[in-house]
Amino acid sequence: MRSSRRNFLLLAGRAAAMGMRVSRAQKEMPPIAVLGSGAVDAVSSRTQMNGIAAGMKVLGLAEGRDYRIEARWAGSDSSRFPDLAPTLLATADEVIE
Repeated sequence: MRSSRRNFLLLAGRAAAMGMRVSRAQKEMPPIAVLGSGAVDAVSSRTQMNGIAAGMKVLGLAEGRDYRIEARWAGSDSSRFPDLAPTLLATADEVIE
């Protein structure tokens, strides 16, 4: 399971990095949207955020310079996802699918 999570984070980082190359030319800092099921201060949430940052660092990207993180946390209540998702979509001009 750890391997699949790591692979997912690296894949997400690579996809975001491809979009960032275009955005750099436009001089804007693209967001990476994270919709998490846990609490903002949970160990698993911090681990997830650290994994994203580590994957981006491998690609030579730094938060605050090349991208920004926009995270919303459901606090272990997945019924909150429908309310949280639109707030994330509002932070980006584009969505990478």
